[in-house]
Amino acid sequence: MSDVPAPKPGDYLRRNLERLRSRRGDAPPSAYELALEKGAAGELEFGMTLDQAAAVRGGCWVLHGLVLAGKRADIDHLVIGPAGVTAIDSKAWSGRVWAGRIGLGRGGRAYPTEIDGMSRQINRVHTRLAQHGRDNVRVEGVLCLVNQNAGIPSNGLAEIRGIGVGHPRAVIDHALRSGPCDTATIEIVARLLSDAFVVNGGAQAPTERTEAPIRQMASSRRRNRRIPRVARPLARAALVAMLALAALAALVTGFDTSADRLAKPYRAFSHRDLVAREASYRQIARTRARGHVQLLRIRTAADVVLVYRGARRCRVAIHVSRAAPVLGGGKPTLVRSSGCKRHS
Repeated sequence: MSDVPAPKPGDYLRRNLERLRSRRGDAPPSAYELALEKGAAGELEFGMTLDQAAAVRGGCWVLHGLVLAGKRADIDHLVIGPAGVTAIDSKAWSGRVWAGRIGLGRGGRAYPTEIDGMSRQINRVHTRLAQHGRDNVRVEGVLCLVNQNAGIPSNGLAEIRGIGVGHPRAVIDHALRSGPCDTATIEIVARLLSDAFVVNGGAQAPTERTEAPIRQMASSRRRNRRIPRVARPLARAALVAMLALAALAALVTGFDTSADRLAKPYRAFSHRDLVAREASYRQIARTRARGHVQLLRIRTAADVVLVYRGARRCRVAIHVSRAAPVLGGGKPTLVRSSGCKRHS
């Protein structure tokens, strides 16, 4: 039995990290070295979760740490499944991020090179497939924020220049989704890419395909807490009681409003309503004076009295009850005239 450990996701970064450590000796680690160590840990954690999800869903090849011969840039994870080929770049960033028009950002700085690097990875994969006549297979790229940074939707993917960005759960669901590729096409594409690239982080062979939804897997960061079965009926009964109380409160409020409307069918006639209907009162005064009139004054007592002045000594007084309702009311209760021509 060989003592060589099986390759794991992130091995390519760990080899570069060991090379840097051997060169610096006893000097303190640089910022680049610390970032490389953090990225390797995040790539390992996400790669193991991706392998577990692919084994549950089935029908997908998963390759880790792919590098072209003579190149330094690697593809962190590659999923070949029914939806096509999905290249995944895992980012172990910290803090809040935002998705802009040209790239991801943190604070006041944008990082368009991350999207550019993802586009180059897609081109490498698509070029190798086109060389063997498989350019009809869909190839897409996704950036995965393994630390589930705030600022990016947790359930779906944000899109920046054709590249998806999301949290691990959304990225895994997107990469392992159903699609038009059959089992034979998946096998051929996986063999072609395995021969074209150097796979440093190992590979996950496909299992039997199932269309059942992938269950949320527990991790060291966040574990699911299942609700006890005894609590479910209690929660259901509490919800029904709350809905019944809300319906009863709405019914009582409706009865109160109806009683108030029966006691006071309409609101009282106000001064604003009087001014709004002054044109109709002026027409009544003009008819009584048999000519042009103008409003002289408004007196407010038990009734509102509008006094109009016509030609010479003609005066017309229109009485409107202050208690008259607005709807269907506002009609004069008394019209008196003096000094006007005889009204027929």
